[in-house]
Amino acid sequence: MIEPIYNREYFRDRSDELKNQHIKDIVDLINYFKTRFNLELHIHYGTLLGAVREHDFIPHDKDIDLVYISKYQDALQVRKEILEIEECLISDKMLVKTFNHRGQMHVRVPNGSLVVDVFTSWFENNKYYLIPFGDLCSEDVIYPFKLSLLRNLYLEVPNQSEILLDILYKDWKNPITKENNYLKRPKRRII
Repeated sequence: MIEPIYNREYFRDRSDELKNQHIKDIVDLINYFKTRFNLELHIHYGTLLGAVREHDFIPHDKDIDLVYISKYQDALQVRKEILEIEECLISDKMLVKTFNHRGQMHVRVPNGSLVVDVFTSWFENNKYYLIPFGDLCSEDVIYPFKLSLLRNLYLEVPNQSEILLDILYKDWKNPITKENNYLKRPKRRII
């Protein structure tokens, strides 16, 4: 098996060839989740920020963030689904790490060359919940998905990505500096 790239170096230090391979790896993992779980993965967090702002990975980031939306709208059912997904990922030798079975996982892509962060989200009473933050926004900010360019490929992103980025980050339109810690800390709802 290929030694996975696991958040060791910043994207600014990776070759264009490697970053293009990451895009293929993302697509492979999206297809895996669709086939294995009938769930759609979409880009989120820093990966979404890079796609919207720069159409590329952000240079000071080290990881790739993907999110799936649960089939369920009840926190207990969502939790059961998380456990089932983790069991399948373990069986397929793709789960690298889980964070107390709460819906944040480090997942190896199908070819084993990259580890990405996969987060759980769900809708409940027309609100969008995202691990680890909880209630973030209304459903229409997320659905229907639209496409955004990430390097050389269009990937699905939330419908109103800019609003979601405003919720998650302070001043996300400007690249981070040492003086600018741009991640907001919305209220948390642990399931």
